[in-house]
Amino acid sequence: MVHRWLIVLALLACRAAGGFASAAEKPLVFVGLPPQRWLVRQLAGERVEIGLLLGPGQNPHTFEPAARQVTALARADLYLMLGLPFERAVVRKAQAVHASLQVCEMAAGIPRRNLSVHAQQHAAGDDDDGCSEGADPHVWLTPGGMAIMASNTVAALTARDPAGRVFYAARLQQVVADLTRLDADLRTLLAPVRGGMMLTYHASWGYFAEAYGLRQVSIEAEGRAPAARQLATLIDLAQREKVRRVFTEPPYDPRPAQTLARQIGAEVVVVDPLAEDWDTNLRAIAAQVRTALTAVAPSTSRAGE
Repeated sequence: MVHRWLIVLALLACRAAGGFASAAEKPLVFVGLPPQRWLVRQLAGERVEIGLLLGPGQNPHTFEPAARQVTALARADLYLMLGLPFERAVVRKAQAVHASLQVCEMAAGIPRRNLSVHAQQHAAGDDDDGCSEGADPHVWLTPGGMAIMASNTVAALTARDPAGRVFYAARLQQVVADLTRLDADLRTLLAPVRGGMMLTYHASWGYFAEAYGLRQVSIEAEGRAPAARQLATLIDLAQREKVRRVFTEPPYDPRPAQTLARQIGAEVVVVDPLAEDWDTNLRAIAAQVRTALTAVAPSTSRAGE
């Protein structure tokens, strides 16, 4: 659940580091992903200029920043970090040029889940904490995660721009209220399919699934398309679960999802975890998941979780 106390959760996340370089210019705040830009815009409005690294349709796992982006980031007043590998590399390059670039961990305080590299084990309910892929970075895909990120963002903005304290606090209160309503709406929407299985190409939806009592099973394993044996196991699982939709994402090769969908008589649905119209996108995805699972009775062992 989204709680209003999250407004003050991250006041210790970033230390004050003085005001922005010039009161006459809008401060330049950089983020890595489009949903982060959506959030900063909700909180700061026109008070800041927002720079973005990853553009629409680009894959964060293979992204290489252009030289102009590193140059632009080197001029920034603040970078809001999620901790993705490409971010850390580009920030190091920018700080080599501009050592005073301030970096705030935007997702500080969000409990991290582990990525399972064994989709079939995860589907069977095994707790596999020894995965080699580490912490799941997709923390922005729930209202609860976004509320913590909002608190961290306002703490960072206020530390760098004390004159905007009242403005940022008011915007944060409104954003958290909106996120609370969104969370309640999604819980109501997905309650009838609690315990159902989301079959996805990439393991982006773990936080979303956990928040709303669903199970995520991914086709991709350790960043690679499944081998024939793994695909056969997934087909058997999907048939037993009566999966009717397979979810994939814009940057990825659609063929593995299409192959599996043909085998089980399902359709492939493209959803984008990086869409900038974040709240509208999350509602649409929840509706897609409900439609996919409505005709499927959740497994008895999972329905009460």
